[in-house]
Amino acid sequence: MRHTQVLQAGGRWNVTAIGEYIHYEKGAGEIELEVDGEMHQLAVRDTFIMPEGYQGFKVLNLDNSAGEFSFLTGRGQLKVAASGQLTEVSGISSTVDVNLLNSVQVSSMPAVKVAEIPAVQVSQLPAVNVATMPAVEVSTMPAVEVSNTVDIRPITETLKNRPDTGATFSANEFVIGAVLSVSLSAEPLRKEILILAGDSNANDIVINGLAIEAGDSFTLENFGGSLTITGAEGDSFKACEVLYAA
Repeated sequence: MRHTQVLQAGGRWNVTAIGEYIHYEKGAGEIELEVDGEMHQLAVRDTFIMPEGYQGFKVLNLDNSAGEFSFLTGRGQLKVAASGQLTEVSGISSTVDVNLLNSVQVSSMPAVKVAEIPAVQVSQLPAVNVATMPAVEVSTMPAVEVSNTVDIRPITETLKNRPDTGATFSANEFVIGAVLSVSLSAEPLRKEILILAGDSNANDIVINGLAIEAGDSFTLENFGGSLTITGAEGDSFKACEVLYAA
């Protein structure tokens, strides 16, 4: 659920919500988040995860300027899409910066020299801030293909953690033609489907009445029914499906 409020500099806000994650979607700057009496500092697009769940939280605007603040709350998996990519946050009991990186396909990667990256123990994952990652020096990089692709790592990771090892994944791109609609047929074996609107779309695409802006996405789990996507001629979208084994 999205919660939005205008706060002055130093302003406070008591948010009524129940969930496991709090995603700081938009705001004037850094905030102080109080959950169950504990204080946490978050920057814009940071995510606070509390697997045992919370009931309400407080927000303090630490910035010197006023602005509109927006938070996403809920349970289970948090999925944030931007610039043709999908990020999934699940089961991490610390603050995580979910700023998205460009998708890069790399083949035959040579040795990469990494300077001053501290050791990380995976079993006890610390807070990760992608924006402040130490510089990475890459020498003699081979040919790199950069394209507007969908990052399928979250979906494949989901498959690893589920017992259905026979599940399959497919991704298809559609361009809306003169009839201004595309129909996706029902699929009883469908486990999950992701609809990702093209970055360069001039208008929203509409999925069974739900409008999706350019670059945004919509996900359905365990949905086997048909879908109708409408939009302006020339606009596009990608449909990524995970199917149960037959």
